[in-house]
Amino acid sequence: MENVYLMNLVLCVVIVAIGLVAFQKKKDLVILSIVGAFTLFGLSHLSYLIGLEQAYSSVLMVLRTI
Repeated sequence: MENVYLMNLVLCVVIVAIGLVAFQKKKDLVILSIVGAFTLFGLSHLSYLIGLEQAYSSVLMVLRTI
């Protein structure tokens, strides 16, 4: 199961990096909002991988919902 979270984290990082490059070129706020969403999604995966999901399960639920 950890492999799924690790792969999702890697893909989130790649999407955020590509999104930041696209935002620098186009200055479109839609791109920046997508980058923000994938950043929050990546943070939830990172918290699972470092073992914080049990302690902050309600906070992570809100992050994933946002």
